[in-house]
Amino acid sequence: MEMLLMLPDEIVLEIFSWLPATAIQKFKSASDFFRTMPLEERYFVLKQSHNALLRKDPCFFLQPNSCKKYSAINEFHHFPSEKTSSGVPHNFLKFLKNYPACRILASSNGSPYFRPYIMAYTIEDGESRMLRVPKEARRGSHDLSCKIGIYKWGKVKSLDDSMCLVRLRKCVFTIWVLTDYKSCKWKRVLKIRVTAMGKIEEEPIIVKGFIVMNGDCLVFATKKKVYSYGLRHENYRVVEEISEHEFDDDEVCFTCYSDTLRLCGDGATTLPLLQQSY
Repeated sequence: MEMLLMLPDEIVLEIFSWLPATAIQKFKSASDFFRTMPLEERYFVLKQSHNALLRKDPCFFLQPNSCKKYSAINEFHHFPSEKTSSGVPHNFLKFLKNYPACRILASSNGSPYFRPYIMAYTIEDGESRMLRVPKEARRGSHDLSCKIGIYKWGKVKSLDDSMCLVRLRKCVFTIWVLTDYKSCKWKRVLKIRVTAMGKIEEEPIIVKGFIVMNGDCLVFATKKKVYSYGLRHENYRVVEEISEHEFDDDEVCFTCYSDTLRLCGDGATTLPLLQQSY
């Protein structure tokens, strides 16, 4: 605390801008020093929101990919290197355990589709268009074993920030990255059979669901376990077991989790519904 008091205000604000909003509010409620800091001003709120987008999703929820599984339990898993930094409230995890019928519906980075085309919508001008997918991705798309998804590729606001198309067919993952939006040009960056990824489990290996997280990591579930496979940089082509799961023969879906709660800023008021007493 004494060291923070010795630092210039702009340095303290820079440090705090990398914290989630829940941690900032705890500091404010516990210290007069932090209560006087301009943590509600527009500049800080925007900076903290921007930094929140740069953080990786350290964990994910796993659940059956079927609305018929009302009694299925939601599972929560971390990446091996993120065991202590998920930020998920313990009371929320307890709620999921006590009420297994609830389903996680939001926060997924990927959007599955089941036909060989992609619809794109530009928020700025309200225009929509169809994006052609690679010819190779269209071949065999009618196959019952074929699953396709689109996900974020690269880091937010980086030079290679784009989207990728992931196809799983007959236990072979193929990934293309969109390199030119206007001309719909794609570049294939990976094609690999699951059994060739490294030490996984004994055959036959059946993939029950997958997702690309943080723009550089393929996460997939087999009948018993969840694995990650690096797509870029230092973890390129490195496979790692994350955890076991208990969904057995069910198809599963992933929902990314990250502590992205942000400050509201000046003039924020409580919703009328929350002010009512019951």
